[in-house]
Amino acid sequence: MAEVVIFHSALGLRAGVHDAARRLRDQGHVVHTPDLFEGTVLPGGSAGYEAGTALMESIGWTTIVDRAWGAVDHLAREVVYLGFSMGAAIAQELAIHRPGSRGAVLIGGGGAYDDEPWPLGVPVDFHHMVDDPWVDEFAPVRLARLAARAGSCSSVYLYPGDQHLFTDPQLDEEYDHDLTELVWRRIMRFLIRLEAGYIPSRG
Repeated sequence: MAEVVIFHSALGLRAGVHDAARRLRDQGHVVHTPDLFEGTVLPGGSAGYEAGTALMESIGWTTIVDRAWGAVDHLAREVVYLGFSMGAAIAQELAIHRPGSRGAVLIGGGGAYDDEPWPLGVPVDFHHMVDDPWVDEFAPVRLARLAARAGSCSSVYLYPGDQHLFTDPQLDEEYDHDLTELVWRRIMRFLIRLEAGYIPSRG
């Protein structure tokens, strides 16, 4: 089974992240859920996102990234990084720069804004709603193309709608049960294929 590190969104280490971890553990995967906000958890909705953005700015992106690196320092190199929104950017950072990464799953975030190379043999999947206002519609596709050109498998999954954290069951205004189940079927398939060697990986 895979070892997976899940990075939370700007709303903090919410119950929805623990729900994601439970799904993976139920399938036998080893899962880690570092808390980059040191206990601060925020509600959803526009007020929650505004507060999350303000919290990110007050902590500082460099500090958040340093906390993420510190959280994985004791782990094996051969892990899969999964992130939601802000956490997708963290997962992308580690998948690129931490040697030995096995793959990345980026939900509601991530993507390329420059031509920074993607590493060979690190498959990456993106999941987001087509009209998510927090996702640059071109950035995931650009990164997927960079990954493919580097010899890494990549997929971009688009879902109908305009919600952001639509896989979080506790965010009533955003949650979509049917699409969440589809996302997780695809993630489980990604991990199964990765473990079976059907997706080229250097792990």
